[in-house]
Amino acid sequence: MKRWISLLALLLCAVLLLAGCNSSPPVDNGGVSDPPPVDTDTDIGGEEVPDPASPIIMVGDEAITGYEYQFHYTTAVNEFLSVNGSYLDGYLDPTQPFGEQPYPGSEDLTWEDFFRDSVVSNLVRYVALYQEAVEQDYTLSMEDELGIESNMSNMRAYCEESGVVPEEFLSQMYGVGMTESLLQNIMTRFALAVSFEDSIVRTYSFTDDEIRAYYEANKEEGADYEGNVVTVRYILLAEKEEADSVYQMFQDSDGSEDAFAALAIQYSLDQQTAASGGLCEDVGPNSAPADYDDFDSWCFDAARQPGDHALIEAEEQFHLLYFCESGEPQWKVMGRSAMEQEKLSEYRLTLEEKYPVSFVTA
Repeated sequence: MKRWISLLALLLCAVLLLAGCNSSPPVDNGGVSDPPPVDTDTDIGGEEVPDPASPIIMVGDEAITGYEYQFHYTTAVNEFLSVNGSYLDGYLDPTQPFGEQPYPGSEDLTWEDFFRDSVVSNLVRYVALYQEAVEQDYTLSMEDELGIESNMSNMRAYCEESGVVPEEFLSQMYGVGMTESLLQNIMTRFALAVSFEDSIVRTYSFTDDEIRAYYEANKEEGADYEGNVVTVRYILLAEKEEADSVYQMFQDSDGSEDAFAALAIQYSLDQQTAASGGLCEDVGPNSAPADYDDFDSWCFDAARQPGDHALIEAEEQFHLLYFCESGEPQWKVMGRSAMEQEKLSEYRLTLEEKYPVSFVTA
């Protein structure tokens, strides 16, 4: 699945999810990694504030504007809460300002610092990758282009259903003056950067012996990852009645993977996977939480065959599962991934030198 495809699906619920949150870019506290303050209003108390359309960070010859920063900040917060929301009780209250809540394990950092630093780090990397992609005449595929347009169409459909014009929605989320054209440009730059980085990773090649040696040298003591990973699709639902209803819809369909994926897009509560039809790739044995024994047992049953499906209850939630295929041994997947990340880290260092970063002062 393309890593950027689900961005719009994640941010479509941002208005509700982030209501009451201090999700605007934070005020600069003088740290080296901090961008200047950017406010989404054009005038506060009669004082001029930085224009969100203006550059706040330069990466090589490319500028990161307040709009682009706010887009990635909002999306990062939204994605983080959608994935980790059920585990944050006592650590983060999404209805309160992030800048007033300490980050766990730190005396100085707040949750706002955490999100800001993560967003700035990723943005700098994406923009460097974007410049390198342009320099090497790398272009998006037709699938990529269609994916971006699909996301834009989904945003417009969401606005129509909510009775809000796109300009109002975008201004509320990213600042007065944010437009569909600017949003599409931001998404295109991000998509090109991610696609280009993926193309770099695809050039890496390792033998099975190299992967096995790396895995044995770096595995956790006592860890056993000999079992094969699997690919499944799943639909997360909160109510038994709805789970039974959706499962019946699938059973009344042609029973294909495409039919299951379509239901996942329409009904699944898991925002991380819904946009991709509930697709979960390279799921390893014992990777599910301890309370999900039935989930694990079903996925890794030796008799499991492509096309198998089931409805399983776990932790007062309901999971519709569709088995796609069994893959490589987990040690091989983990070892290859770690080796790829090491080489990718080395490549990113060369880009940091080629495209130096500077922060624009107000």
